[in-house]
Amino acid sequence: MENIRRDRILQRLKNKEVIDDWKVDYRIRKSALSDIYKYKPRENIKEESLNRIRIAPYHINDDEISVMSQYDLEQLKFAPKPGISSTPRPRPRSADSVLKLEMARRNEDKKLIDDVNKQVEFLNLKIENPCLPLSVSDAEADLVNALQLQLRLRNRQNVITQLKMSTHPTAFLM
Repeated sequence: MENIRRDRILQRLKNKEVIDDWKVDYRIRKSALSDIYKYKPRENIKEESLNRIRIAPYHINDDEISVMSQYDLEQLKFAPKPGISSTPRPRPRSADSVLKLEMARRNEDKKLIDDVNKQVEFLNLKIENPCLPLSVSDAEADLVNALQLQLRLRNRQNVITQLKMSTHPTAFLM
């Protein structure tokens, strides 16, 4: 246990020494390079940099390494930006089509209410008249009809709730 701890400490010290040596070497090279580039013309520095990039071990195209001129950069800055185009708004519906849709909805609602009322009347007649023979299949059929009507009502209620939520004045406030 003591040996492991001592080895860790020694390795940490060696790592620190290597990093410090690397920093010193880097600073020396950087200052030497800055002294060299201090007296070179800008075009030569640019050309050397491009040559180093071309020789680099990664794949690039010549178009990707070209440096933009100031004029091209300004043109790119002030060029019109492509907007995020969404789907175009639907055309407003005509009064006739709106009326037809509303009438169709009202007819569906009326049919649904009529179906529910028929089912309720039918079940009330069965309850009020105990003389009728009752069978399990009749009860299952009544249950299936009731569940189907309940599902239709729930679907219609969801639509109405969504409409209320989307058209209510405070629907978009949070």
